[in-house]
Amino acid sequence: MSLESLSIAAPRVLRPAIGSVTLSLVVAFYLTFVTNRTFWSKAVDYLGAPSFAVVLLAIGLFALFSAVCVTVSVKYLTKPFFILLIMIAAASSRFMDTFGTIIDVDMIRNAAETTGSEAGHLLTAGFVTHMFIFGIVPSLLIVFVRIKHRPFFRKFRHNLVL
Repeated sequence: MSLESLSIAAPRVLRPAIGSVTLSLVVAFYLTFVTNRTFWSKAVDYLGAPSFAVVLLAIGLFALFSAVCVTVSVKYLTKPFFILLIMIAAASSRFMDTFGTIIDVDMIRNAAETTGSEAGHLLTAGFVTHMFIFGIVPSLLIVFVRIKHRPFFRKFRHNLVL
């Protein structure tokens, strides 16, 4: 009897595979529309509900997010970068949705200079729940899927076209 025949085969978990460009577009869609509810409600208020300007703004922002996501969708960088973007977007959306804050350079500087005791009252059950739903769950989905990457030069050419 060999050692291999004695080992118990562990069940294989089939992880779905997704192309790097497809994942990039899904993440861009998520960042553009799901984590920016306050932005879109203000845009509709200012530009009008069934407005052509809102549609053009949505297309433009989605194209911008898509370009950034597709650009960084290279092997070994894709998952960590997308998870970082999603976690930042989830935290930012919580503060925009709850407090109506605008995230700008001054707000980022204030957050960096804030001590733990000053920020402690912001870490509520609502914040943790929001981060779990809008940050952790999507991040775990990204960790779970396998990303299919093209060979480098084909990927470079394909991503450049996109």
